[in-house]
Amino acid sequence: MNDKDRAERLEQLASEAMEASRKQIVAGLRFLDSAVFALKPERGRAFQTDGNRLYFLPEDILLRAKDGLGVLSHDVLHVLFHCIFRHFSTGEGMDRRLWDLACDLAAEDLILSLHSSSFDTPKSRERELALRELRKKHGRIQAERLYRDFKRMPPVEQEYLRLTELFTVDDHALWYHDRPSAPREESDSDSPSEETEAELTLTDEMPEDADSLEFRRSEVKLTEEDWERISERVKLSLESEERGNGEGGEKLLAELSRSNEKKIDYRSFLLKFAKKHEALKVDDASFDYIFYSYGMELYGDMPLIEPLEYTEEDRIKDLVLAIDTSGSTDGPLVRTFVRQSFEMLQEESVLGRSFRIHVIQCDAKVQDDVVLKTKEDVEEYLGHLELRGLGGTDFRPVFAYVDDLIRRGEIRDLRGLLYFTDGKGTFPKRKPAYDTAFIFAGDEAEDAVVPPWAMKVIFDDSPLIYDGSGRRDSFEGGYEA
Repeated sequence: MNDKDRAERLEQLASEAMEASRKQIVAGLRFLDSAVFALKPERGRAFQTDGNRLYFLPEDILLRAKDGLGVLSHDVLHVLFHCIFRHFSTGEGMDRRLWDLACDLAAEDLILSLHSSSFDTPKSRERELALRELRKKHGRIQAERLYRDFKRMPPVEQEYLRLTELFTVDDHALWYHDRPSAPREESDSDSPSEETEAELTLTDEMPEDADSLEFRRSEVKLTEEDWERISERVKLSLESEERGNGEGGEKLLAELSRSNEKKIDYRSFLLKFAKKHEALKVDDASFDYIFYSYGMELYGDMPLIEPLEYTEEDRIKDLVLAIDTSGSTDGPLVRTFVRQSFEMLQEESVLGRSFRIHVIQCDAKVQDDVVLKTKEDVEEYLGHLELRGLGGTDFRPVFAYVDDLIRRGEIRDLRGLLYFTDGKGTFPKRKPAYDTAFIFAGDEAEDAVVPPWAMKVIFDDSPLIYDGSGRRDSFEGGYEA
């Protein structure tokens, strides 16, 4: 068999193996069909994806499948989770080593949570034990959370190398557009060894009759927005499964729900609470300079000016900021929340010249209410902030207190109530007459449920966040609406 025939035979076998692995994934996990069929396999230089195609080398695919189809199916599923959760969307500010590891850990955690023997590999048991230890240290395994933790406290080099060797499945070079893509130099035991690969080395160039291959390059290009829609379809399919999916399905569904939530920065969220008031600001667009110039020309020193028009601006006028001072939310995060909130409120574009902000501290009852009317009041309050209470949590007294302030006329134009809490309390049964957002302390409270009439916001201790439509330039924390 000459080299050309040998190459064609390897290509055919690899294509058949890839197709069989995709069918195995769909057969076991029907809710993933939209993702499986969206990511088309195509011959490339390494087992990798750019979010548009799943590239592969024929000899690499056959070596992955030599221990059984389940190993190859596992590896394809690993890449699919990278796409479904848009791990390939990176920015220049990312630490490549830490982001790669965080994404591989997150993908493997989801695969293992499915509890399906169809995707077992020789490394499955060792990976499960390693993830168990990581959960003890980091809590929930999720790419952004792990990356944030790794940035704050990087793993020691020996541990980093051990985890990288254990969890690496695919090459992430195509994720980073500022660097040339290249095949992975080293492979784990789930992938071809250097010794075996040397026996099957082929040219990296496409064969002359590439057009006859089953997997050809398509003109359709998948974007991050496409994968966001695919992810939503996977979520809906998972929710509509007739039979229970067990713990694995529940975990995947929860992660899909979190990843598809719209993320905004906290200042933008505050602006959503702003109410239109007529600010004393000239509307330049309504000023008629022709009329003005005509008057000066006709009368010499008497311009003709129409009555000034004023624009409406989004400014917060009346706002209630409630702080849950129960023991579980006491500490630096509360102070950080208060300080960052007021720093944003002091911006001219958010806070008008005239405002009344009630800062209510409460646990099981209202402990303190301070009314801030000027920016000087805000600065004074921040300089002498003292938390009071630290008892149990009951949200109802605050709402009753605010309702009473409205009845007495002490609050006349309430835009809304922001309630900073851990969520472990009793919610009012009825919807209040004003907008309400419960702001939770840290993503440990992501699973907390709020009433349908309220908004849920996750507050972290740093102001940076990606907005879901842009690239991930940083994951130093943020806010989730």
